[in-house]
Amino acid sequence: MNGGPLARLSYGVISRAPSGSVSRARVAGRLAPLLERAFAVVGSPLTGVVVPVASGPAKGLQLMGERRSLAWISGGVERDVQGVLAAHLRPGGLFVDVGASIGFFSLLGARLVGPQGSVVAFEPQPAAVAAIERNAAINGFGNVTVVEAAVGADHEERFLRGTGGATAYVSHTPDRRSLRVRVITLDAYFRDRAGPAPSVVKVDVEGSERDVLRGMRDLLADARPILVIECHGSVAPIADALEEVGYGVSVVGSDVVPRSAPASAHLLATPPPD
Repeated sequence: MNGGPLARLSYGVISRAPSGSVSRARVAGRLAPLLERAFAVVGSPLTGVVVPVASGPAKGLQLMGERRSLAWISGGVERDVQGVLAAHLRPGGLFVDVGASIGFFSLLGARLVGPQGSVVAFEPQPAAVAAIERNAAINGFGNVTVVEAAVGADHEERFLRGTGGATAYVSHTPDRRSLRVRVITLDAYFRDRAGPAPSVVKVDVEGSERDVLRGMRDLLADARPILVIECHGSVAPIADALEEVGYGVSVVGSDVVPRSAPASAHLLATPPPD
């Protein structure tokens, strides 16, 4: 990696952070902003420095150091989700990353599907869109398409709130810090797109999960992709919606039944066998 002694020291500290601790820090309620700031202080020498992901299935992928990427550099964030993608994505497949943030999972997906496969990343925040494009270019991935839009149940315009990071969500009403964004459906996007149907769809949309599912009814019925969904609230309605269309639902990294899972659980939804 490039960078001076402080950058190398900072990278060493972050890369040695235990995976479980890094993942828990991101869902630690009111402590999460404090922990994020701590990461920002420790990782500040890495700003603008290209560094490799330190561990896990994404090990060796290159990320540009910035505040929102620091935890991902460790490779410990959502390690179970990384494992699910590694188990289900195959060369030549199409991976869809809904709520892609800086593109960590888009990059991992691009590696897993290979140059014959492709990735479509949906992200409404302009700064994050730029980060995905930059990180894809750094890794030489020409198979990543970035769509600057939120994904939901209808084509419309909404307002993105909390645009500084992971607390962002879309609303019909603006506030002083909100950003007007377009919302599209996965059904409409892939109806008009030539090529293979999605094989795996990852969803991280800060509470709008059911809207995403409503906007992909045709894909669920016809393409039958595997889904990995990060929940942000009650898990039961999401599990119900998936089971109604014939999907089997389990909790990623846990044997707990979905309706007893924590509000921040990741769900793995698999279609019935043909």
